[in-house]
Amino acid sequence: MAKWQTLVARRSPAALTNFFARGAEAYLKAWWNEANWDMARNGEERVLSTVLGMAGAPDPVIVDVGLNHGEWTRHVLGRVPQAEIHGFEIVPQTFAHAAAEFGARANVHLNNIGLSSAPGEVEVTYYPGSDTGSSISGAPWDMASEVVTCAVDTFDAYAARAGLGKILLMKVDVEGHELEVLRGAARSLEQGLIETIQFEYGRHSIYSRTNLRDFYTLLGGLGYALGRIHPGFVHFKDYDFAADENFRSCNFLATRNPAVRDALRAA
Repeated sequence: MAKWQTLVARRSPAALTNFFARGAEAYLKAWWNEANWDMARNGEERVLSTVLGMAGAPDPVIVDVGLNHGEWTRHVLGRVPQAEIHGFEIVPQTFAHAAAEFGARANVHLNNIGLSSAPGEVEVTYYPGSDTGSSISGAPWDMASEVVTCAVDTFDAYAARAGLGKILLMKVDVEGHELEVLRGAARSLEQGLIETIQFEYGRHSIYSRTNLRDFYTLLGGLGYALGRIHPGFVHFKDYDFAADENFRSCNFLATRNPAVRDALRAA
């Protein structure tokens, strides 16, 4: 193996070696389900269908943190039209898109604030041409941007004001700020009020200095099973630094519900 590694490394500039390297990386990207944001193909729709199918009520409470234009919320409403949704979008320009679509729905509660571990104000790097990349972490993309000062609050404070109890599902997609959102929901998590959480982990986590281990430490200690979402299953497993801390962008699921875990886990 050592001789083979040395041989490949010596020939890394060669066209043929690069061809095989690109092919291997493309295979691994698919194997990890990396940067696959098509909900119909990346496993998210199956997760939604499974979790919502176990709701036990026609109007479960759903939380969408990082609402953007509302694609994920749209999928929820397509399955459970009466769901009570609480959505958060931090950038005013982006929030306007969601407000235009969902503002008239009494069961969708829209909030033009962000969520974090403490209330206050933050600077958001906003990309008008591709606002899904806007972030507090400030990860640089090669496109025009502007800095917007925005308000944040904690989920626990919001939940207390809104009188929220049990939450069936919380989605957190905030480009590297996911851990801070969950830290701001510490009381709700400790009380077992949030049954299942979908969160994103990947390249943005580098800029926010967040490791996957941080999510396992926070949630695993509270009885959540964690796993990477794949098409057809969720790979629930214990944390392994060498195997898991790779910053390959994808969605993870954390659930306290054994029935959800068993329905979604790999066969």
